[in-house]
Amino acid sequence: MSQAQQARDFVRTRGLPPGADLPLLAVQARALYRVLSDRANRRRAGDAAEAAHRGFALSTRSHPPGPGIACRAGCAFCCHTLIVVTAPEAFRLARHVRGDAAADRQRIAAAATATRGVPADQRARDRRPCALLLDGRCTAYDARPLLCRAGNSLDAAACEAGFGDPGIVIPASAIPLRLKDAHMLALVAALRAAALDARAYELNHALTVALPSADAEQRWLSGEDVFAGVQQGPPPPPPHAALLERLAAEAAR
Repeated sequence: MSQAQQARDFVRTRGLPPGADLPLLAVQARALYRVLSDRANRRRAGDAAEAAHRGFALSTRSHPPGPGIACRAGCAFCCHTLIVVTAPEAFRLARHVRGDAAADRQRIAAAATATRGVPADQRARDRRPCALLLDGRCTAYDARPLLCRAGNSLDAAACEAGFGDPGIVIPASAIPLRLKDAHMLALVAALRAAALDARAYELNHALTVALPSADAEQRWLSGEDVFAGVQQGPPPPPPHAALLERLAAEAAR
């Protein structure tokens, strides 16, 4: 069996490992690029996000974080900080909200207005909740973005003590965070290979842009900058930037 086939089989059955190397990352990036390149699919952006999330779930099952994870349902201290999402993730979230008859769009809009332009450290001190948080639970848990999927804590008491104080360090397992980095690299590389917007956007505001218009995803796929004016996340650090260029070239092969 060739090394390329071994890499494909590994990713198909086990996902990506923490600290995945270029051949494995390229397999995942190519798979997402194929989704994004299917022009017959008008929902391909959200579908690419869903595929990335499935890949992360498989990776987590194959490479669990180990004992000691303190996160539990109803514990939402980490849902009061700035979260950024890719455009495909925003479209997947919007699709989820549209399909939820109980979703309160006014609450989502109000939360987005309250957090718009607020820096991460100030938002933590203000205890501003995510637009999708209700009664301590995520209303879009199945469609939550990669950044939320990787969030974890080894000490719930530290989370509570640090609620509103961004200076307190929360101990966490590095494995989910490294898996998130790997899957985000693959998704962003696929977006670049497909000549699509690969920037990251603040979740609350991005959701209010993607949600009202059912054709926002199609307009974005056609090249319209539908997220113009939405707060952006930081660009990738230089080591990741170089790797992204190589991955994007590999994805389009």
